[in-house]
Amino acid sequence: MSKRIYKNSSESHKPHKMTCNICDSDIEEDNGDIVGYFGICQVSFCVWCMSSMTDMIIQLQGFNDIATLEERINELKEDILYDTSK
Repeated sequence: MSKRIYKNSSESHKPHKMTCNICDSDIEEDNGDIVGYFGICQVSFCVWCMSSMTDMIIQLQGFNDIATLEERINELKEDILYDTSK
């Protein structure tokens, strides 16, 4: 998933130092930092920002609420039963 970026072709022997797109800390892929793409845009996130974004999504989607999770699980079970009955 990771790819090294070079500033320009004349500096192709020197990899560009990647930083987190949110907090600008240095990216260390060996420590769990994420490098990838949103569509065609390259992004990189440190482990702290990535876990914070994940937690934000969990909260925004209501997945930190047991009742919401149980409802979603039941919906998924119904979808599976419907798909297997075809």
